Amino acid sequence: MGSYTSSDVMLEIEGKLEDPEYIKGLSDDANHKHNQNVMPFSMNVASLEVLQFIAYITDTANLDYYGVQRYRYKQATLSNYLSKSCSDGCDFVKSIATGDSFFKPI
Repeated sequence: MGSYTSSDVMLEIEGKLEDPEYIKGLSDDANHKHNQNVMPFSMNVASLEVLQFIAYITDTANLDYYGVQRYRYKQATLSNYLSKSCSDGCDFVKSIATGDSFFKPI
């Protein structure tokens, strides 16, 4: 979906986004230099995840795949795009449900 890239993840892991010298060296139009506050959006996503979790555990969810969901805070609407999916060759698809494979049994 282009929300972030693997290089963004590496910047975070390496701690570059916390390094004032690194941030100063970025061009003025770099996304990481704008200091956006995403806390309200993160809290909203968390609330939507809780609602989806409740739908699953109470068996009231009537869709197996919700598709891409977009919440528009200005209009307070949630839209579903069932036809959208990952692009061919998307690295993130390979990571779905692989968390346990990283841990060796004791």
